[in-house]
Amino acid sequence: IAAVLTKLSAILCFIKGVYAGSSLVVEQPQVIRHEAGESVTFNCSFVMSGSSFSVSWSLGCENGMSMDNNPCYRNRVAFQNLNRQMVISNLTELDSETYCCRVEAPGGMKGKGNGTRLEVSPKQCNPGINPDHVHKKPVYKNQCRRHGQNLFTPVTGRLSLYIKQCFWLIYIML
Repeated sequence: IAAVLTKLSAILCFIKGVYAGSSLVVEQPQVIRHEAGESVTFNCSFVMSGSSFSVSWSLGCENGMSMDNNPCYRNRVAFQNLNRQMVISNLTELDSETYCCRVEAPGGMKGKGNGTRLEVSPKQCNPGINPDHVHKKPVYKNQCRRHGQNLFTPVTGRLSLYIKQCFWLIYIML
C-alpha cells in the first residue's frame, strides 16, 4: 500500500505541476473596422471546463489600462456575456487602439489574447446625389425658414453659405 500511495502522490504532484499556473488559450479578432458614431462589440473566446473564471479588458496588452471605470469611456462601455464581450458605443477616431482580453480561473490558470486593433474611420457623408446625374448642371436653391416664412433665392456659380440663426436647406434641381 505504501508503494501505491507513493506512486499516486508522485502522479498527483506531476498533474498539479502541469496544471498549476497553466496558460489558457484566449482568442480575439485581430482587427475590427467601424465608422465614427457606431458601436463595436469585442469578443473574447476561450475554452474552459468549469464556470468559475474572471474576464477583464484593457486598453493595450502590455501593462494596459483597465477598461473598468476608465474616464475616457465613461457611459460608453458595457460588458456582456460574463464579460466575454465588451461593447463601446458612440465611437470616435480617438478610440482607434488595441483592446486586450485577460482570463483567470482558480488554480492559477490564466491567459491573455493578442489584442484586437480597432480602426475607426471618419463618418462618411452621403449627400444623396445619384451618381448617374452628376453630368447634369445642377441648379441650387436655398430655403431659409424663419418664423414660418419660406424664402427662395436662386444661386448661380459657386455655392457658399453663411449660416446665422437660420436653418438652410439645399435643394439640387437636376
